[in-house]
Amino acid sequence: MSKRKRNDGTQLEKLVSYIEELRLPADWTITPRALVLGDNGQVDAELDILLKGPVGTTEFSWLIECRDRPKGGKQSASWIEQLAARKIRFKLSQVTAVSTTGFSGPAMRAAEQLGIDTREFRKLSPEEFAQWPELTHMPVRVEYVNLSNVTFAFESFASKAIEESVNQLLAIPAGISTVRDTKTGELISVHSIFQKIMDKNPEILSDLQMNGPPLPVRFKVTPPEGHGYALDTPAGGVEIAFIAFDGSMRRTEARQPLMDSSEYLHSATRESITRVRLFEPHSILGNNLQTELHDLPNGEGTMFVLRHIPQEK
Repeated sequence: MSKRKRNDGTQLEKLVSYIEELRLPADWTITPRALVLGDNGQVDAELDILLKGPVGTTEFSWLIECRDRPKGGKQSASWIEQLAARKIRFKLSQVTAVSTTGFSGPAMRAAEQLGIDTREFRKLSPEEFAQWPELTHMPVRVEYVNLSNVTFAFESFASKAIEESVNQLLAIPAGISTVRDTKTGELISVHSIFQKIMDKNPEILSDLQMNGPPLPVRFKVTPPEGHGYALDTPAGGVEIAFIAFDGSMRRTEARQPLMDSSEYLHSATRESITRVRLFEPHSILGNNLQTELHDLPNGEGTMFVLRHIPQEK
């Protein structure tokens, strides 16, 4: 199991934000890296995670500050004292301190005296998550669909103006992205028609190999009787005789290793809030995505999450 490379607290803040947002009422707001401006209009402070919402007839403001400093050891009482001062200064209803290394005895006593909530994000040992051996890797399957060319055929045009409008649309790259279903009147994307035909006719992709080269895909769609497609133009609509598709499909599969398995819990009571399992990020179309499993509140099961992770510079 590999280790996280970044320890500046940013990833911890995003993870805690996501977990807390799952549990917030709909009328609450959550703001990561909230900026507080001073009287001169300059930034006076930056708050890690600021949550606000109504509690009865009162507006509740809750600050969560995070520290991910593995080499720093347990957090000291001085950090708790700083957060208590911040609570008074910014008139906050509640302040929570979250640490990946826990809190010292003096810090816990200070937190109790000063009314600071303490939580931990602790790594689970291999023995603690050994009951999930199938989760040592997460299979990631991706389908890449490339629709390179679409040909529209028309039997006739009601007017010269409609014919010219159609020709103008065809002359524009990707100028026709939707057509109208003549039975329902709904607009349908051309790409969805292409995908629907492949879904209903799996034999089209019978030669497609996992992690192999793209498979060329070519077929023609002729609308069934009484259920056709029409193209809307500025000059009027025209029925489509058939649509010919030319494209390709590629499938990839990778096994992303388990990167971290952690528990988010209350420091004082050791009561668990949730457990999360994080897998190595993977790139899809230039986006760096991380697969995560989150235990849902109140024992409602597990949520599968695909979260964007900024690339390290």
